[in-house]
Amino acid sequence: MTCGHYVPELSVMMGTYTLTDQLFVVDIPDTNMILGVHWLITLGKVMTDWKTLEMEWYDEKTGRHEKIRGQHTYLPQTISAHRMEAIFWKGDIEWAVELCASEAGTTGQTIHPEIQSILDQYAIVFGEIPPGQPPDQGFENTIELEQGIQAVITTSYRHPKAYWDEIERAIQELLALGHIQPSTSPFASFVVLVKKKDGTLRMCIDYRALNKKTLMNRYAIPRIDELMDELRGAHFFSKIDLRFGYHQIRMRE
Repeated sequence: MTCGHYVPELSVMMGTYTLTDQLFVVDIPDTNMILGVHWLITLGKVMTDWKTLEMEWYDEKTGRHEKIRGQHTYLPQTISAHRMEAIFWKGDIEWAVELCASEAGTTGQTIHPEIQSILDQYAIVFGEIPPGQPPDQGFENTIELEQGIQAVITTSYRHPKAYWDEIERAIQELLALGHIQPSTSPFASFVVLVKKKDGTLRMCIDYRALNKKTLMNRYAIPRIDELMDELRGAHFFSKIDLRFGYHQIRMRE
């Protein structure tokens, strides 16, 4: 390695210990400073604990015991408040940061003009969720149950208060959009919240008990090669997040 600069006397503080020594400047990526044998010789007897990454020695110049601690590279772990306080008192932490969830801001990315024209042309697909019930497509969807089935009722899960607040918010939003309405049906299925990739919660209904009593519809599965043939000549593809997929299906009154 080539040394291009030399510092005859440089003071570096590590915790409460101050080191003053001659340093040579070399190009080593991702490294701030290397303390080698030349520095270790000046310390005399050194007690080293590799498990806790601690070094302790007696400094004859200052007449006191010095101790420095290294940084662990272990994976983050959740600790208790009592343990956190003990670490602060020990002096292993100089500062702490609290991360709070906030609404995502704009990324500043620009949309390609051709893509923007498609978004504008099909704003009914890519825009906001339309209010009211889905349009009448000429047929009605029904849930056919087995003969002689009594009402299926399931008890709800136990959720923390934050989850109940999110469920209440989602219900009020769906009521305002006109996608759901108050029901007097004897059937009841409970609500569950599922985390999405972006950290938000998706409200879902657990219909597994009802599905066991439902007559299953049987349809032929489309051939994948025929579906691919229909995409011939297509230039743009989109992945649409169907936030409320089942609310886009119009059901029989």
